[in-house]
Amino acid sequence: MDAEQQFQAAAQMYQSGDFPGAEAGLTALALALPNNPNVLHLLSLTQLRQDKADAAADNLKKLTDLAPGSAEAHDLLGCALRQSGRVNAAIRHFRK
Repeated sequence: MDAEQQFQAAAQMYQSGDFPGAEAGLTALALALPNNPNVLHLLSLTQLRQDKADAAADNLKKLTDLAPGSAEAHDLLGCALRQSGRVNAAIRHFRK
C-alpha cells in the first residue's frame, strides 16, 4: 500500500469514528512523511477527538511552521493549547 492509499485508509477510519486506528496509521505516515501538511492536519484532528491535546498541539505546531499563513492551523493549535491548559499561548494563535 502506498502513502496515498494509507492516508485514504486512515481518513476512512477517522470518518467512521475509529480514531485509534486512524491515529496509528497517521502516526506511521507522519514518520515517513514528516512535512506532509495533510497528514499532520488529520493526525491532529484525530488526537483532538481522543482528548490528546498535548500530542495534537505538537503536530499542529509543526503544521503552523510548514504553513504559517494557515488561519485554520493556528485556530486548531489554539484549541489544542487551550485544552491542554496553555491559555496564553492559545490566545496568541487565535489572533493569527
